[in-house]
Amino acid sequence: MTETFNMPVDPFLVVQRTGVACMGEPQWTPNSADAETTEIFYDDTCDVEEPQAANLTGCQQCHCTYPLPNVSCVDALKQSVGHIEFDIVFKRIPDDPVLADQWRFPKEGPSINAFGEVAATNLFEYKPALTNIRFIYLYIEPDGCEIAEKCVTGSG
Repeated sequence: MTETFNMPVDPFLVVQRTGVACMGEPQWTPNSADAETTEIFYDDTCDVEEPQAANLTGCQQCHCTYPLPNVSCVDALKQSVGHIEFDIVFKRIPDDPVLADQWRFPKEGPSINAFGEVAATNLFEYKPALTNIRFIYLYIEPDGCEIAEKCVTGSG
């Protein structure tokens, strides 16, 4: 499976540059998205939408806060920031019971979740490998101070 992503060339000040065009908020309380929560709400699939009628199930589209943007996320990025489009290819690997057994916890008996219930699975989360992952990308200008100060080896 291949999934295409569109990211801003410069990830800083996205809301200030594009408004809420790239802020997806249907699973959140209206007016939750702001400039300080871009990493949570960023959604490059947001498109131009018509105002939605109020209903009991809440917002069912990308934008819930008014006024609605009049451009899609990708168009807003193109107009105000610049964007990078790339694909990530996901590949299912064959089941390996021996490898899976190395990660089962506890080795004997059912797992109990935080609510005291028998967990649906006895695989546990390997937190050390997950807690320190963070991707930061930044466009470096050819005449940027990072080049002059030799913090990086080249622009881009």
